[in-house]
Order: sequence, then C-alpha cells, then structure tokens
Amino acid sequence: MVRVNKLLLATSKSKFLQLFLVNFVLTQVLSDYQGGRWGQGQQRWSQDQRPPQQLRASIRRDSQLSSSSWSGGSQNQNQNQQRSLRSSTTRRPLRPQDFQPPRYQFPASVTQPGPPYQPPPIPPPTSQPPGPNRPAPPLQGMPTSRYDPSSSSSEPSWSRWNSSPRRGRRGGRGGGWSAPGNNPPSPPPSSSLNDPLNPYRHDVTLDPESRFKLTWVVDWSRNLTIFNVTVRTTGWIGFGLALRTPEQQQEHEVADFIIGGVNRDGSSYFTDRHDSLALNAGADPFTRIPPIDPSQDWTLNSFWERSGRTFLSISRPLDTCDVAHDIPITQDSLRIIWAIGETDDIAYHTKNRGYYDAYLLTPDLTPREVLDGQGGQDPSSPMQVFNMTTTFQIPERETTYWCTWHRAPTNTKQHIIGFDTAFPTDQDRQHVHHLLIHRCHAPPGIDPDDLFEGPSNTGGSECYYYDTPNPLPLQYCRETMHVWGVGGRPFFFPDHVGLAMSENGTEYIVLQVHYDNPELRSDLNVTLTLQAFYTDEVREHDVSMLGIGQQIPAATSIISPPNTRGHATVGICPSACTEKGLQGQEVNILAGWLHTHTTGSASRFMHFRGDRELPWIISDDNWNFNYQQFRVLNQERRLLPGDRLSARCEYDTTRRNGSAVAGGFGTAESMCTGHVYYYPRQAGFSMCRTVTRDEDYWDLIKMRNATWDTERRQVVVTDPPEYAGLTVMEHINRNIDWTPEYIRELQRQHLFAPQVAQCSNTVFAPEISLRELNEMARRRAFLPLPPDPNAEHYAINPRNMPRYRKPQQCNARNPLIRG
Repeated sequence: MVRVNKLLLATSKSKFLQLFLVNFVLTQVLSDYQGGRWGQGQQRWSQDQRPPQQLRASIRRDSQLSSSSWSGGSQNQNQNQQRSLRSSTTRRPLRPQDFQPPRYQFPASVTQPGPPYQPPPIPPPTSQPPGPNRPAPPLQGMPTSRYDPSSSSSEPSWSRWNSSPRRGRRGGRGGGWSAPGNNPPSPPPSSSLNDPLNPYRHDVTLDPESRFKLTWVVDWSRNLTIFNVTVRTTGWIGFGLALRTPEQQQEHEVADFIIGGVNRDGSSYFTDRHDSLALNAGADPFTRIPPIDPSQDWTLNSFWERSGRTFLSISRPLDTCDVAHDIPITQDSLRIIWAIGETDDIAYHTKNRGYYDAYLLTPDLTPREVLDGQGGQDPSSPMQVFNMTTTFQIPERETTYWCTWHRAPTNTKQHIIGFDTAFPTDQDRQHVHHLLIHRCHAPPGIDPDDLFEGPSNTGGSECYYYDTPNPLPLQYCRETMHVWGVGGRPFFFPDHVGLAMSENGTEYIVLQVHYDNPELRSDLNVTLTLQAFYTDEVREHDVSMLGIGQQIPAATSIISPPNTRGHATVGICPSACTEKGLQGQEVNILAGWLHTHTTGSASRFMHFRGDRELPWIISDDNWNFNYQQFRVLNQERRLLPGDRLSARCEYDTTRRNGSAVAGGFGTAESMCTGHVYYYPRQAGFSMCRTVTRDEDYWDLIKMRNATWDTERRQVVVTDPPEYAGLTVMEHINRNIDWTPEYIRELQRQHLFAPQVAQCSNTVFAPEISLRELNEMARRRAFLPLPPDPNAEHYAINPRNMPRYRKPQQCNARNPLIRG
C-alpha cells in the first residue's frame, strides 16, 4: 500500500512538473514572439557564454529603439530596459514591435571586435524609371461601425506577408497590408534591412509631445526608402517631404506627401498627394485638402490601429521621375513634414503639424545610449565623456567669437569616438551659430601647464584680434579637432578610427564659439556644453581634420551680386598643398561638413586628380542653414599626394532687399568653407584655404587694398582713398554698377581667377625660453608666430577639363541638378 501511495504521489508530481514545464515553455515562446525575438533563443544562449572582457572590446552602435511613452510597466522597468539597450544582440525585423523596449538583457554582439565599418556601396543609378506609374485610387468610404482600439495584441510582422486585406485582431482594427484599390505591397525587405546595426536605419521622434514616431531605412538593393510611422491618434496621418526651409522656398515648388489611416471597418485609406509651398502664396501643407497625384508613387506596405495609435509602413522609390509632383530622395538635405488628424475626416483642420530636417541617405553611427541621453554616465562603461562647458554674457553686438581653454581629462592617449552639443534652453541654442575646438601645442621644452593653465582659469577671450601682439597664446592652438554648426546632431566615427587625445601627455583644447546677437540685446547669458565621448580602447587609426575653402573672413573674395541665384565661388586646395601635407602618404576621407551662411543655397567639395574631376566627396544642392550636420560618407574616398580639392558654394540674394553680400564673420555675410575627417593622421595638415589677390580681380571690384578693423569687426577699404573707411559690404553696394555684363565677368573671375592657397603647418611652434614665455604672459603680449615661407602656393581652377556630373536616376531632368 505504501508503495502504491508513493507511486501515485510520484505520478502526481510528474504530471505537475510536466504541466509546469509546458506552461513555462509556452510563456517563454509567447514572450519571445511578442518581444520580436522569434528564433533568437539559440543565439542568446551561445552569446551568453562569451568572456566578459570580450563584451567591451570595442564600442559599436546599437540601434534598438528606446522605450516610448506608450510602453507598459513602471518607470524603473523602463529605465532598466533602456540600459539593456546597450547590450542587445537581437537582429529583428523592422516592424511595429520595434517601438517597444526589449524584454531581456543580453550580452551584445555590438561590443565584439569586428572588421572596420564600411557602409554598403550606393548602387549605380538606373537608366529607366522604376516602373509604370499607377493611377490614383478612389477615396475609401468611412463606415459607421468602429472596432474597440484597446487591444494589446502583437502587431503584424514582416514575415506575415499577404496582398489581401486583413481585419485586425479582436479589439483592434487594421493589420492588413493594403486596402482594395490601393498600391500593392512591395516584397519583404532583405535581412540586411532588419539588422539593428544597419547604419541606414534611423529612429526619431518628430514632435515635442512624442506623439509621432518615425523609423526609416534605405533599401539600396531596390533603390527605395521604407518609412514606419507610429502616431498616437485614431485619425488620419500626413507624412512627406519638402525641399527647402521657409525662407528659401521658391515658386512652383511642391510638398510631396501622403495622407492615410485606418477606416472604422479595419480597412485602410491612403493617397499620394502634393501641395504648393510657394512662399508668396502663403500655402502650408495640410491646411487645406491638397490634390491627389495622377501618379501614385508611394506604397502602403502595412497598417494597423489599436490602443489609440495608428501605424503605417510606407515606401517610395528614391526617384519616381514624377518631376511635377514628387521630390527625389538624394544626398541633399530634405525636410520631413508631418501632421496628425484627430479624426478620419481629412478635411479636418489641425494645428498638429511640423517638420524635421534630415539627410535621408546618410548613415548614422550614434550609440543608442547617447540618443537616450545616457552616454558617458556609467562609470563602468568603456565610453566616458569630456564636457567642455562655457557660459558667456554676449555683448551688444551682432557677432562675437569667444574662446575658452579646457584641460583634457587624462594624461595618457585616449580616442575620442564622437561628439554632441548640449544646450540648457532653446534660447541658448538660438544664439550660437557654430563652434570649433582646436588642439594646443606648446613650444618644444615648455610644459603645457606653464603656457595654457593661466588662460584656462579665466573666462576666456576674443578669438580674432588681428592686432599684434595677442594678449593670449591663441597662435599655439591652431589644429582643428571638430566643428559643430546650427542644427547639428551627434556625430560618431566608424569603429576603426578615433581622434587622439592626450597622446603626448597633458593637453589643452580651445573651444571657439560664434555667438549671434542680431537684436543687440544686453541680457543674453548663453550656456553650452560640447561633449567629447572617449575611450581608452585605442582604435586602429588616428583621424585628423582638414579645413578647406575660402579664407575667413574672405570679405573681398566672396561677393554675391544683388537679386541673383546660383552665383558661385570656389576655394582651392592645390596639388602643392596635398604634396606637402600628406608627405607621400595616401589617406582616406571618411566624413565631411559643409558650411556657408544664410545666403548659401548649395555647397560641395570637389576632387581632382590629374586632368579630370572625380565624383564629389560630399555635396548638398539644397543647402539648409538651419541644419548643418557633420556626415559620415557613404563610401570612403582615397586622397593621394598631388590631388586637388575645391570647396564650391552657390548663393541666393533674392531676399536681401536688393543688396549685394560680401564675405565676413557675421551670419548676414557670406562664407564658403568646410572640413573633412581623414586617416591616417598627418601631423600639421589641418588647413588648406585660398584668397584672391589677382590684380585684375581687384580692379574689377574697384579696390586696391583692404584691412581688418578690430573695433568694427569688419574688413574696410584702405585704397583707393575715395573709398577708404567703407566696409567691403558698404563699398560694393554704393560704388558698383551691377549690370548683367558686370555680373557675368565677376562670375568668371570667381571661378577662374588665380588664387593664393595657404596651407601652413598648424602644429609648428618655434622654440622659446621659459623666461621669455613668462615675460610675455606677464605683459599679456604673446608675439605672433613667424611666417612659414612655404605656406603659400599658387592655385587656379582650370577651365578646360572633363567635369563630373551628378548621375540622374530618371530620364526626366531632376529639378535639383544644376548645369
């Protein structure tokens, strides 16, 4: 009897154990499926066995999405989930579940050492349109019944592909791929699109209230871009592209966008539309019912609506060839426009709209924790942050350049791997035009602390005195390390390169800030922090920065005629400078930053080798002053000794009330410059810019000499005597007759007149005794560096040579391409 009881008890326990195991397995499988981790179990367990030291061998980008305001759980849960994003190994499809945080914390494959990052190559443009254009579908009806949008069931995945419409799961609506009469779905994306390390996948929030979430990814294999939008609304969604900023809008330009949503019966409505953005028409997208395109070139891939949210996955070819209604997606900056409807009636007027500036085809290597505002805050992380903070009360003048000194946080070599800029308030951000940091080099035999510690304990000084001697040792800080411009976002290097810091021991860095005060206010106290993210895990290559373009302030070399568009200037880095600077070593350019001011309309860096022009290194024919982002190139570019570089800028003065514009430091004046990062580093090769001194050119602009006026912060004419004392801007608006013939000749001179290139060694510092140094510091009178006799070289832009032309994907002419 006892044996029977024991047997029954064992059987009962066995059944209980079996039920428990079955329940446990089902729970884990369901959790994995809902969390977007289907089929990843074996990968997780195998990766968990890696030694911890391998998990922090390098710092790589993790593009898992952060937790949103829609995710469930407590605040502490969300914080823990956000921290786990740093070590996620999943490679999930691009689908709605990506808007939820991961459920597990796994060791990260993104921290494993791997081959150097190389972005996928851009496919060659097609010579034919991407396919026959589709006719516009009819608008879908609005049934009266409505499903309860409160379901928490999982959203459809990419693998559940079906061209037939589907009703949503019980409690929700939608979930189908395309409504009857709408565009057929595209085939499922390739696995590379689903890779969380894909640098062409971007995740952003478009509005301050976090209602509009956007993920986009570039599918190079099919020459299209996929956009996933998740919006907190049960009404319609407006989404699309525009060309320019409001101040640069031109007549006959259009906004290219869709309006779509989910009907009350779970079907979709979706149309490709356009609207005029002509400034003089006072039009604004989504404030009236816009016309439907005769050619429907956007595709609705999938949709759903539940829990008060609507999701649309849409895609569009990079170039539809519909030049009348669509905007090509190119390497130029574009403005993403969005709107939110509170109902499904698309005639409903809404103020819930906005824009987001972006380079849609540019890779982004920013780590997830930096995007979440957590970068460098974990003391156990291999990535730390060096904060260069400055607070400055701007004087009552329009333009101020202010420099402060900052001591590097370490005395041993580290690698800076990325940068970001933080502003406490929007007002702080609005009054900063750009900033740069420069590495300081003490003369041989001088301790850097003896030379730079004193200035670092002060509140800073003016950067550009142009008087001699200078009160502070700025001439010893000329090697540019990084630059940030208006609207700039985080920038991070590929994994095989880093920017050296403290490689020779104690190091000081100068932060130069250009402050804007157009209203001449006296109460502006501006604070900012430049964040340099660094690691002691030194990477394979040291990068260096090269500045090219026109000399600054270039008042006499950059003159834009009044009421003109497309007038161009060039700044040249000639063969002699690359021969001297590269010292026989070929290098690779990996990133670039274009810079001009508010009259700029286009900019590019051109590359010449021998008697031909190579494809442009970086370009933007739709220049946006309010979005100056440092960009990683899609493909690295080899630069050989003897190659020539040129920065070309175009200007639009049609909104300057008939005024011509000269070069200068101020935002209302002009510049044409920029920077590139290259590796391996060549010490001292950090600047290569030109200025026009040709006598024929000076005769044309009716000047013989000009000089910098420190008090006025302007270049003023000194010869001829009848114009002496006028600023260059005043002179060209008073004393030049702007006839068509004169403008044509000025354009010819700007493009082809001889120029003088300056490419001095920026780490050069002559020997000096400590006694002399202390005496100069006591007198606050640091003598200028002696001139470099080999710093200037002849430069010219040849007229008769094969020129590079930007390829067109369509037979129809792209409106952004200039001849």
